[in-house]
Amino acid sequence: MKHVRDLEDVVAGKPPKLRRTSLPSCLVPERPGKGRCWVESPLIRELVATGRVLPGLTRYGTSKFSKPDAAVLEDSLGTLGGVLHAILSQEPLPKGVSRTSAWKLVESLCRQGYVEPLLSTVSRAFESFSETHQLRLRSLLRERQTQQREACTYHDFLVVFRDLTQAKQRLLMLFSHLERTHVALHGLPTSQSISDKGPLSLFDQLGAMLRQKYGANPEVQSEVMAAVMAIVREDRIACGPYLDAVRNLASTATATATEAEAMATADTAKSPAAATSPSMSLLVSVTPMLRYLRLLDCLPTALLQEAANFYRSEGEEALHTTKTVSMESYLKNFEYRLQDERRRLSALSCEAALVEQMLTVLRKELIWRQRPLILDSLPRFLADNSLEDLRRLYSSLLAVNATREFRAAFGAAIRSDLSKLLSPLAPPAGRASGPIAAGSFKLEEAKHVMPSLAAYHQQMKRAISTAFGDDRTLASDLAENLRSALRNLPGTLSEQLLAKYAEAILFSEGGDLPASQGTEASSQRSAASASGNLAASSSSMRPPGNVDGGTALAGLIGIFSQLPAKDAFEAFFKRDLAKRLLKKQQRRWLATSAGVGDLMKSCLPIVESNSLEADFLEMLKDECGSVYVAGLEGCIQDLDNSNLLLQDYWAVHPNAAREGFGVSILTTGRWPYSEGITPSSVIWPEEVRPHMESLSNFYRMRHSGRSIRWTASLGQCVLSGNFVAARKLLVGSTAQGLVLLAFNQSGDWTPETLGAFTGLDVETINRMLRSLSQSSPQVLKKAGDTFSVNLNFMHKLFRVRLPQPSSAATTTADVSETNALEQKLVEDRQMLLDAAIVRMLKAKRRLVQESLEISISTSMPFPVSRSDIEKRISVLIERDFIEMENAVNQSEGTVYLYKS
Repeated sequence: MKHVRDLEDVVAGKPPKLRRTSLPSCLVPERPGKGRCWVESPLIRELVATGRVLPGLTRYGTSKFSKPDAAVLEDSLGTLGGVLHAILSQEPLPKGVSRTSAWKLVESLCRQGYVEPLLSTVSRAFESFSETHQLRLRSLLRERQTQQREACTYHDFLVVFRDLTQAKQRLLMLFSHLERTHVALHGLPTSQSISDKGPLSLFDQLGAMLRQKYGANPEVQSEVMAAVMAIVREDRIACGPYLDAVRNLASTATATATEAEAMATADTAKSPAAATSPSMSLLVSVTPMLRYLRLLDCLPTALLQEAANFYRSEGEEALHTTKTVSMESYLKNFEYRLQDERRRLSALSCEAALVEQMLTVLRKELIWRQRPLILDSLPRFLADNSLEDLRRLYSSLLAVNATREFRAAFGAAIRSDLSKLLSPLAPPAGRASGPIAAGSFKLEEAKHVMPSLAAYHQQMKRAISTAFGDDRTLASDLAENLRSALRNLPGTLSEQLLAKYAEAILFSEGGDLPASQGTEASSQRSAASASGNLAASSSSMRPPGNVDGGTALAGLIGIFSQLPAKDAFEAFFKRDLAKRLLKKQQRRWLATSAGVGDLMKSCLPIVESNSLEADFLEMLKDECGSVYVAGLEGCIQDLDNSNLLLQDYWAVHPNAAREGFGVSILTTGRWPYSEGITPSSVIWPEEVRPHMESLSNFYRMRHSGRSIRWTASLGQCVLSGNFVAARKLLVGSTAQGLVLLAFNQSGDWTPETLGAFTGLDVETINRMLRSLSQSSPQVLKKAGDTFSVNLNFMHKLFRVRLPQPSSAATTTADVSETNALEQKLVEDRQMLLDAAIVRMLKAKRRLVQESLEISISTSMPFPVSRSDIEKRISVLIERDFIEMENAVNQSEGTVYLYKS
């Protein structure tokens, strides 16, 4: 009996449970490899095939089961026939029969060797079942041809194949033992007969039967393909409701377009995998059967053609016919369609190559054909700073290889936006471009240009890095367009404006001033705004309130990197920085003289290491090198050294500290201070002369060989005024202090007598007298040509800032200063050009004019034209630094030689 069980296990395909020596030599299974897959030996297979040994019998003739007679076998097969009919037709099993008993009956018959009768019984039952469905399929085909039913034909058509598939699966569960026995007897089936559920020869025969009945029928194949295409189209419509929802909701009177998009987005928030129509589920279930029957051989071509027609129609309807869908919704629908197609083709078990072809068709129909309209929405997306929509637009056009067109549209949008931003600075009509002072532009038109330009540049850089995948070509286009727009501005206007904007950002730091200085700062800003010129004030050019100083400086550096003349920016920024640093130091002294804080605190470093000024200088150094910021750092170093020397002076002369006498010692040549007041002509009051002489002597003791030259052009002072109503502190410039102190000597003065007494020019005195007598607060009063002190002066504040000269006078002075600075820039550039030309010719000894011009243009920190180089070459030839060679080869052109 042990040998009987071993033989049964071997025939059933199971490894034996006994030791190797317990079996006869003819029954020992072979192990072809190191795995655990046991197969029967060739001898066993030969004995079973020739009928000398039946499955379940040993070679000694003993058997576990008795072989039934013909009546019992016929009765058993009849019982199985009834079970098969019930299972295939999904009816209740015969009375007294269960699925378990039927499965055991099949197992018993297989063990006793009745494989062929079982196969015949199953084949007859399944053939009868398939003939019934074949008749049903023919009926549906006739209805389809006569158009009696249209809505449910395709669905019912596929239901036939679904029933056949389910019947095949049910038979697999019941006759699994029959399949294993058949494999043990006849070996594994060939690759052509392997079914979708495994190597089951029974169902290979059933599949061949179905293929013969259905697969060879061209009419069935045609209808199957039509049904598949109809269901796929129905699924696309059912699973892509985004555009329809937007159109329907936007057309109603109760919902706006924005609300419609929001509601449609909420309806389609679920993933495409969850949105499957019932018909699509039916198609997915019968796809393996249809592929096995070779009814889907033409599926890839049909799917691609159907997708092209469907998505071409959808794109045309959305953007051309109805025009009720926004581009934002269209791009969202495109992303949704991509996911939906991947889900659909994955459910249909399509190959990866077909998936890629389908996505290519989708991109072509929805994006490539509609790319002009899609690119038209780029300027609006950029203006709205819609990063998500920009990402969708860029990725969709990148997928269809439309990067060149996108780059052209992006460049056009940038140029249009820059033209609008810089339109207030365009040269006046009929005026040739040239050096134009910033004062010739109205403040209200020009003060917002640079803040808006810096914010726009930052916005575009953020869009490139976030939405456009940090595309280097787009970043290069942005820089080139910005550089070209700034180069087209007249003169050095772009450099002046950017320097004023930098000064505005740094001026807004102002955290070291006491609260009592707020009124002065406010009064100063009001006076500057009232002046109506660009050079008069930089506080009105501050960045928006929600932008911190570090972010504003980062945006400013982005504009600075594209400036055509960085040397002009350095000159204008240095002028403003020098004035602001001096005023910052003087405000500290003025606060100390009013009794606020300790005097020594006013000598702290003028620029702290963690301030915005220090950060900005580091940014400039990173951009242009340490040489570029050497002059700016020299101004800061001068004030720090001056403060250290002043501390030592106050320690030796405490009376000067108590009287609030402070000075800033500046190095000549570093500071672009004004020379409007000649130092030698000023007659200083008796109150300050002793301190001036004492400080001069102290300085000469510290630094032998140096001298001090006093100037009153940028100083400030605090005067104590005893009026009838109350005592007031008057804060003004040093020149105003000289004029007001003269009234202590006499009650009435004319401009001429004041000029002779103070040493100031009459024009400057007239401007100050008009501001002090006509502007509020009126400290002086005028009677004819004479001026006197307004003893009835009243003001609600104890500390009063004196009014500055009129805006017209200030504008004239600022314009003159700007023109002088531009003239100095021209002279400095000429010197740089001369030095560069001589240096290159000295190194090369001989250069062709074209090579010389290219080398000079690329090495200069400012724009150089060919005419400028030719002028400087002519000057150098006249001064005998270089000479012109008569070229032997005329193709070389003009050749220049260094003249040693």
